[in-house]
Parts: sequence; C-alpha cells; structure tokens
Amino acid sequence: RFRGVNRHRGRVWTTVCTVTAADRPSRFEFLVRVAGLPSAKWRYHIEPTGDGCRVAESTRRLSPRPIATLVNFLGLGVRDRDAHNQRNIERTLTSLKTHAESLAANHPA
Repeated sequence: RFRGVNRHRGRVWTTVCTVTAADRPSRFEFLVRVAGLPSAKWRYHIEPTGDGCRVAESTRRLSPRPIATLVNFLGLGVRDRDAHNQRNIERTLTSLKTHAESLAANHPA
C-alpha cells in the first residue's frame, strides 16, 4: 500500500493505493480508494525494445459515472475526468521518458 498525492488547481489531497500487481520488469498496477471506496485502477505495462523500453499507462474508473462526474465537477472543477486523465497520462509518460533518457545519458552502460 502507498499514499497517492494528487494536485489540481491549488488543491492537494491524498488517496490510499493498493498494489494489485508488480511483475518485474513488465507490469505494475494499483487500485485507488477514496473515502474507503474503490475509485480507479491504474496500470503500467513495460515492454522491452531494441534500445530501451515502451511504457503504456492506462486507467479504469471504478466508481459509477454519475457519481464520479458530480464529485469531479463539484470538488475539482473537472468536467470530463476521462479526458483529464488522458492528458495527465500523456504528461506522465513524457516526463518518464525525459527522466529515463537523462539517466541513460548520465550513466552510460
């Protein structure tokens, strides 16, 4: 288990996350709970390539859409959580790539 820290529009909150799969080096998954209820499942799939690896990140909402929509809109000002998550996935993967490339450049094999 670990605590997830989230930020959006100046708000910060935490969630309880439970690792549901950790198969090195190919898979990492965790379940997010909010107020004790399952909220989402996140997955990272890592596939080796000729010169590194390819990482795919995905999420699946577990709370019913009407409840999630109301909570997100009233609490966070997020109208479309799926689109919001997709933008954040793209940012995360870009940051991960930049970080991995920086490590590789500073620590050649």
